[in-house]
Parts: sequence; structure tokens; C-alpha cells
Amino acid sequence: MKPLTAGRPLGLSGRVAGCLLTFGLAACTANDPPISGSRLKALPDLEPQTACTTLNGSSFPASLIALPTRGFQITRATQLAATTESISPNAVTQALPDHCQILGRIDPVDTNAPPILFQLNVPTRWNQKSIQVGGGGLNGTIPRNLAAIGASGSPTSGAHPPDAGSPLQAGYAMFGGDSGHQEAGLQARWALNAEAWENFGHAGLKKTHDAAFAVLQALYGRKPVLSYFMGQSQGGREALEVAQRYPKDYDGVVATAPPDRLYRPRRPQDPAGFRRPNCPPSAPRSCASVTPWTASPMA
Repeated sequence: MKPLTAGRPLGLSGRVAGCLLTFGLAACTANDPPISGSRLKALPDLEPQTACTTLNGSSFPASLIALPTRGFQITRATQLAATTESISPNAVTQALPDHCQILGRIDPVDTNAPPILFQLNVPTRWNQKSIQVGGGGLNGTIPRNLAAIGASGSPTSGAHPPDAGSPLQAGYAMFGGDSGHQEAGLQARWALNAEAWENFGHAGLKKTHDAAFAVLQALYGRKPVLSYFMGQSQGGREALEVAQRYPKDYDGVVATAPPDRLYRPRRPQDPAGFRRPNCPPSAPRSCASVTPWTASPMA
């Protein structure tokens, strides 16, 4: 990664020259050279070169995503006006700048696999930085802090105080996805599909990252100079996944309360990573797919 803040850069492997925060503790190494001072200077805000709404219905080729897909489409592009903060006895709705809200769909290689749905919110005056946010539970929906960006509560993770302003208000682009399925809850029927399972584990994070960067390139003529990942619970696990698998994509990650052993690569005898409690690891596919599963961590 690259640095978590503009302070002293501490490195993990690759571009992760910052700190990896997990369980509230910083775990860092210093194997990478410091990031050049030019990248730590204040970045000028950019205005879009292309109007937000012109991307509505646009298609992008698979070549823009490093992992295999059939490309992605923008299903809706909306320019939203700025809003002011409102305070009620039960909630605080944060002030937001005028921004472009992009909804998109990444098409899987396997036509039987679900697509990856994602959302990108980017302020009209963009600071050239981005935050990818993680999901929760077993995902299956756009992260709450993107779908309802004005709602009270943490906009990114438990590491971000709920009374702090939205990163969008500070100029950050924010994006995230549903991890490649649209089934909420714990039955995980989607996990029978190998591509859907890998998307949930880590590949969907990379595909969403690359798609969002391509959209920012189309809007502003450049990709983010500094990029971060923040997540809690399932999103915390995802933060650890991207730090290990795709370190060159990030300047820093924040992982809070990550669950253990929730994902593993498929084995030949496993239709997917979740199995029914009465279905042993060596059982055939028919055993695991008779009824919807109850999700349980894998040993």
C-alpha cells in the first residue's frame, strides 16, 4: 500500500507503505522506501471533464479490470445537489456536497454467476483521493454507508467517529460493492457458484476497485493519487484481504473487528466454502446443495 496518512510512511509489501490498522492497533513494517514527497503534498481539487449524467448507460471493456470479467456497465448516473446538516432527536443527517452518484454492474465470466453491483459517490470538486468501503454480514447489498450516505452513523467503519463529517464532504470519492451476489442473510445459496464464492472472498473487491478507478478516469481524466480501504466486521476481513492480495492498489487500510476463517479458496471436494453442518468435507455436491445452507466458519 501507500501511506495511511501524510505522516511518516511505514510500509507493508508493495504500495502499502502505510500502517495497517486492525483491532485498534497499528501493525507496520518498514521494508518499502518512503513515498516521494510530491505525492504527500496537498493535491488540487479537480473539476469533472465529463458531465456525470453522460455516463448513464455507458459500457466499459473487460480490459479495464485486472481479473476476468465480461466488462461493466453504468446502470445509473445522477448528479445530486448539496445538502445541509439536519439534526433531530434520533439522528443526524450529515451535510453533503454536490456529487455524482454512479451505480454499476460488473458482469461475471460465468453467466450462471450473479453480477457484482457497485456504487461510486464522487464530489464535483474531487480531491484526487478515494476510500473503498467494506461490507457487512455476508454482503449481498451495496454497503449501507454508500446507499444511504446521508444517514447518521459511521460512514466508513468503527474507526471513523460517527460525529465526524463524511469523507465525501472532505472531497473523497467513496465506493463499494455487494461482493458479487444479491442475497441478504446467511443461507448463502450463491456460494455454490465458484465465481461468486471467489468474488465474495476477494476478487469482487479488486474488480470493484478497478471499475471505480476506470469511472473516475472517465469523469476527471485521471485515477486517484491516494487510495484507502476502510471496513468493519466483514469489511474488516475484506480490508485484510486487499492488504495481502492487492497491496499495490492501496495507500493504507483500516480493518476493525475482522471475523476469522470466514473465507477460504475452494477445494475439489467443496462446492463452495460454506457447508451444511451435516455435510462432511468429502461429501459430493448433491449433499451440499440439497437445501440452503447455514453459514458457518470453516476450520
